[in-house]
Amino acid sequence: MKTSTPGKAKTDKRLRRAKAFFEKKLIPASLDKIKECKDPKVFNKTNPFMKLLQAKLMFGDTSQRSLAAALVNLRIGDSLATIYGEKIQDLCVRVLGAKGFGNGFDIKFVDAIDGRTKYCQLKSGPVTLSPSAPQAITEKFFDFIKSNRKNKASIPLTDCVVGVTFGEPSMLSSHYKKIEKYGFPIYVGKDFWHRISGDDGFYVKLQAAFSDAVQKAGVEGVIKAVVDQLCKNPENKKMNNDKRRKRKSAPKNFRASIWKGRRICRQDI
Repeated sequence: MKTSTPGKAKTDKRLRRAKAFFEKKLIPASLDKIKECKDPKVFNKTNPFMKLLQAKLMFGDTSQRSLAAALVNLRIGDSLATIYGEKIQDLCVRVLGAKGFGNGFDIKFVDAIDGRTKYCQLKSGPVTLSPSAPQAITEKFFDFIKSNRKNKASIPLTDCVVGVTFGEPSMLSSHYKKIEKYGFPIYVGKDFWHRISGDDGFYVKLQAAFSDAVQKAGVEGVIKAVVDQLCKNPENKKMNNDKRRKRKSAPKNFRASIWKGRRICRQDI
């Protein structure tokens, strides 16, 4: 079937809207998530043994500030991944015209390559699936197909898909392979964005739009401000296990007598 390709003007408009989405939605939400780290309670479930090693590896010591900075920096990756996963569906709907959908799917869209309506569950990246996810996903897909058959609507397996928003097919974890074995397609990175946008180069263009949005974002000093506030919080003192109790010094006379005694013993020997 002939591929549906949008004109340059339509693609440029979509990219402008995507950039605005990054600037107004994705980046601010990411910063808000990072700012939550100024509350020590965010780290209550952190491994108490390894956090000291993390601070030592990253900053060379286990001072209160180094510990706080290490915890914040390590949490950033998880926080940004969470926000990305939450917002990428909104981008597909608001920018590319996909429709929100239930029944185990996130969106539905008309595939620009084969012209068919695809029911899609979105996944952030090629290694994000848990071991139990393949069974849960395939069961929902099969339930959806069966329910439509009862309503005399035939939906083939190939119209129920998983869309992976970045990466390449060679990067897919073995959990994705299990889904493919049932006949459900996995659209990854460039292929996914091509199908949903109609533009074969949209994946690269979208990354460029995000890069532009990041360059203009006022994010300088955010991490330092969070670490500063975390250090000032009295609760943060409980996080530092490097507080060693200082032994009380013995009286000078006592130390002198002990040392004198030792000299006497040595002389006697």
